[in-house]
Amino acid sequence: KSRFTSNKKNKNGLPATFGIPDAMYTDPETGEVVVVEADAGNYNAKQIAKKMQFWHVRGFQQLWAQPKKTTAKVHPEKGVKVLEA
Repeated sequence: KSRFTSNKKNKNGLPATFGIPDAMYTDPETGEVVVVEADAGNYNAKQIAKKMQFWHVRGFQQLWAQPKKTTAKVHPEKGVKVLEA
């Protein structure tokens, strides 16, 4: 099973494309794969939490980009970096 996509729907009823990040890169300092979510401003708090958990349980570091004004914010934590535009 791919780490990036699920079958048609996963156990939470999320679409298969839910597991596709906007981008990925390898951290040059640690060699770890980092998933990039470049559109945090388009999600509500529940959606952000689900996406963060989705990447966390798969062992990926995360980088989120979000506008300064948004209805739900991503907050930095271990394994999660946030860029504000």
